[in-house]
Amino acid sequence: MFHSIRLRIALPFAILFVATMVGLSLYLSSFLRQTYLNELENQLQGEATLIAGQLSPLLEQEEPSSELNGMTRQWSSLLNMRVTIIAPDGTVIGESQEDPSNLENHLTRPEISAALANGQGSSIRFSNTVGYPMLYVALAVKQGGQNLGVVRLAEPLSQVDANIANLQRSLAGATLLATLLVILLASVIASRTTRPLRDLTEAARRMSSGSLYSHLIPITSDEVGELTRAFN
Repeated sequence: MFHSIRLRIALPFAILFVATMVGLSLYLSSFLRQTYLNELENQLQGEATLIAGQLSPLLEQEEPSSELNGMTRQWSSLLNMRVTIIAPDGTVIGESQEDPSNLENHLTRPEISAALANGQGSSIRFSNTVGYPMLYVALAVKQGGQNLGVVRLAEPLSQVDANIANLQRSLAGATLLATLLVILLASVIASRTTRPLRDLTEAARRMSSGSLYSHLIPITSDEVGELTRAFN
């Protein structure tokens, strides 16, 4: 009986704590992932701005320069990310990882259409070219208010996902340890809370067996203490 009472006292505390920690872990994971993505997007925008400054003279030419593809590979090697140059009509004229002639028109890509309309754009999606999710940041190259093209940088999300996975493992370990401590503490509190009831039960058992001289010392001033004094 009293074991059941202790369980009913300790279990809600443990469940509430676990639910709180799980909710906190999910919130922190989502918050930190978005923070990582924002920082990565800002980094890509800054690097795309530098590349756009070097591209302007080349894109002002009537025909795309043959140097573009080689330059995208150089930038990709320096920045350790994928670099793509797209003409205003969506044609890929420079690509660091593929032959531009093998790539389809990019005009409908969300980051490209946003860059042509608003000057810059970004999106997160699965890349069929490389075979994993990537963050894309595109920046329009302008001259006199005219779009000369778009420079797009792409970074795989594997590192972001790995950081979040490490965080989730750490939070899971901390939650497990803290839950064990909470259960232990709740059990101790529940045991001390129900101790007067256990003493009363034992005294009642002795009385039922013929011993009418049981006397208990009230150790609390609450309802249990009042019950003990009434019992005496």
